[in-house]
Amino acid sequence: MHTPNDPEKYLNRSFYGDYSVSGVPFLDAGCTTYSDNLIIYGHDMNSGTIFAPLLNYESKGFAQEHPTIQLETEQGAKRYSFYAAVRVLRDDMFYNLKDAPNKEYYDQKVANITQRALYTVGKQPQFGQKLITLSTCTNTSYDDRIIVIAVQV
Repeated sequence: MHTPNDPEKYLNRSFYGDYSVSGVPFLDAGCTTYSDNLIIYGHDMNSGTIFAPLLNYESKGFAQEHPTIQLETEQGAKRYSFYAAVRVLRDDMFYNLKDAPNKEYYDQKVANITQRALYTVGKQPQFGQKLITLSTCTNTSYDDRIIVIAVQV
């Protein structure tokens, strides 16, 4: 879901707009489907649904067994290859990387997040490569998040 004028509209709403404790994953208000980094938020539900499986990416073995993320939009399906799992705070500067104004900005953001990653798989993304960042809570603290970053293939 994507509602730029009401950024967290689907945090606690179903696809149809009714109240739902689990909500629906939603695209960051500052992104478009053409952004350099699609940032998608979703709840980590105790039932193991929505974005709960993202917590499994803290294990490199899990990432190696599940290296592909597929995103389906009105424009069609896009595939992404897992790159990094990172623990961040909810106001982390990486969330500012939506559209890179230039190579230097993109490279700096990617290098910084790479340095802080729990681990990475494959080559560091290069300017011009599209990213997807999936973000969810960690259940350890209100401000703690885990993000999974993947590169479009």
